[in-house]
Amino acid sequence: MARRGDKYWEVSFQQPEQPRRKPPSGSPCPLACNTRWRQAQEILNAHATAVLAWEADPIGNPPAEPEVGEVRPWLGDPILCPRCQSQVRQELAELSDLAAIADAENTGHRHGPDADRISGSKAAPSPSPVADDLDELASILRDWQAVALGMDETPARTGFLMSEIATLCARLSSLHFTKLMSNADVAASFAEEVRQWHKRMVGLTKAGTGVHHKPRPCPRCSRMSLTWRDGTSYVSCSNPDCARMMSLDEWRAYDESFTGGRGVA
Repeated sequence: MARRGDKYWEVSFQQPEQPRRKPPSGSPCPLACNTRWRQAQEILNAHATAVLAWEADPIGNPPAEPEVGEVRPWLGDPILCPRCQSQVRQELAELSDLAAIADAENTGHRHGPDADRISGSKAAPSPSPVADDLDELASILRDWQAVALGMDETPARTGFLMSEIATLCARLSSLHFTKLMSNADVAASFAEEVRQWHKRMVGLTKAGTGVHHKPRPCPRCSRMSLTWRDGTSYVSCSNPDCARMMSLDEWRAYDESFTGGRGVA
């Protein structure tokens, strides 16, 4: 609400207090971010089973307690954790761009990374594998849109293939995203399929090869496995048993903790 100042030409506006977002309170996220937590749970469950077996037949010493440390899971909001949701949304947006790059290279409108080597070969490569991949990608995206809309059957292809892929990626990352992320039966499958197709298209186009290794140990697994890919908004651990993710702001703060405020790229 506007409030008059001491002088008639001075007007100030009081900003309403923004409600604080509640922290995630769902079950542990089913994706790779909780790999280390799930491994710890398996060790603890195996120890509990061994203790029950020893109590039934107490011969010798009881099983020693495993040293797994304190591992807290990333909780879903409501199914996937916020970071995994953000990554899926970003990879959906990148899928549209990657598909466009693949189509341009396939139709000769853009030279791919291997253009010089391929142009020297005697036989021209067949464009059909790329076209088949793009057609399959569009079909997968139509399937997920049908799931979001509650349709029993997937609609047939409509219009130009590349325009359809761009439209479907945009819809799945905006209009249908919340509904898919809130569905416990499909959220993890949808996220994993998007991730698989993103990785597949990156390999197909040779895009995303600008991966930079960060000179700091991972704050979770302590390995020198932190990387940042050109164009992404996060730093991730390439250790599959960890899969720690940090936003760029978190990375800068973490990096500066080593350098006393003088970060490194």
